[in-house]
Amino acid sequence: MKYMVCSLAVIILLKSSFVMAISETGFEEQFKSRVVPYFDQHFTTGAFTGKDGVRIEYAAYEREGEKGALVIVNGRTESYLNYREVVYDLEKSGLSIYTFDHRGQGLSGRMLADSSKGHVERYEDYLDDMKTFMETVVNKKPHNKVFALAHSMGGGVTALYAQRHPEKFDGLILSSPMLEIDFGVVPDVVVRYLVSFLDMVGLGRMYAPGKGPYKPEEFNGNLLTHSRARLVNKVRENQKYSAIRLGGATVRWVAQMIKMTGELRENAVKIKIPTLLLQASEDRIVNPAGHDEVCRNAPNCRKVVIEGARHEMLLESDPVRSVVMEKIISFLSGQPDANESR
Repeated sequence: MKYMVCSLAVIILLKSSFVMAISETGFEEQFKSRVVPYFDQHFTTGAFTGKDGVRIEYAAYEREGEKGALVIVNGRTESYLNYREVVYDLEKSGLSIYTFDHRGQGLSGRMLADSSKGHVERYEDYLDDMKTFMETVVNKKPHNKVFALAHSMGGGVTALYAQRHPEKFDGLILSSPMLEIDFGVVPDVVVRYLVSFLDMVGLGRMYAPGKGPYKPEEFNGNLLTHSRARLVNKVRENQKYSAIRLGGATVRWVAQMIKMTGELRENAVKIKIPTLLLQASEDRIVNPAGHDEVCRNAPNCRKVVIEGARHEMLLESDPVRSVVMEKIISFLSGQPDANESR
């Protein structure tokens, strides 16, 4: 019996070390000595011209003898630099990895003089940029399979892109996808009419009510993660790479995201490819009702609730993040998961 317990512990330890390469203990040192050098060694960076001449920055790791390709699509305020731990965890996946920064954030070009404003003129611009990225970077070489791992706003953009171009992906993993924004105690209809009015009278480029310039995220009271080590590291990286800092969204951005997510939910049935939707049980950024609606209507969608997770589940504490990475790796490897349910 003692031997069995020890053997089980070893199996769990090995499995955990596979799905999550570094831990919160000594995180800063491990990140600097292992994750950053790995990214710098394997990834090449470049840029292409997106809609209306906006520069879009990307990074790519093209493997010899790859098993397929993974496109990582980040959320609002993020950069591909924030996903270096994720790609480090996926070293054994055998996949080539491609990722880019949306217009108006990360290392990509801004549209407004105030670079702290999170802005987009039309939500279609995000889709046009992704189409160019897929055609000129990802599919520049053939891949046996192409998957997408998309978070938050990136999840909404990618899900809509997959609705319109179902042949482009073999599977989607949506992490806390923005399929409906959570406006808290303010009724959705009030926000919708307010931002539409402000945009109509020429105030679309001002900060949305209650939003402002970039401020470093503080751990106490944050809505993103339970992991102090990972949040502190994200703030540290924002200080190091000042170009990726981003503040609140503009009125126009909110108005466009309401339109985008509305179209997405209305046409959820068009998402026919295998889709794994990871829902954080403590999310206060996006409305889980949108997840439920889309996954109920998309014919090949499986929703998994990650207990104890806040919105940024890829930056969560070790126990939660390990579960998330296990789900992701299982999906990418084609292994069925008996614990997944709609």
